[in-house]
Amino acid sequence: MKKYYKALVFSNSILKTSFRFEDKFQILPIDMEGKPKSPYARHFPMFLEYTIDYQNDEPTDFFLLGAVKINKEKEILNLLSCLTNHRFFNITPL
Repeated sequence: MKKYYKALVFSNSILKTSFRFEDKFQILPIDMEGKPKSPYARHFPMFLEYTIDYQNDEPTDFFLLGAVKINKEKEILNLLSCLTNHRFFNITPL
């Protein structure tokens, strides 16, 4: 079963356009009209939408589901950081 997820991630530089790779993931810059912009900003927000293919159903254990989602997000962000001039990251609470 394929499930879709969305996460808020950041980059150290502005992403001009969106990027999509098949139906695996896409990254979209957040560019809303009227949003405040600062010349001192160092982290630029964007949406990461991705899919996870489960062999059966989505895990019912919240800890397992959270671990699967975090690992997938890190895998995608590390790949994008490696292949582009941007450094993608997410901020996780302590």
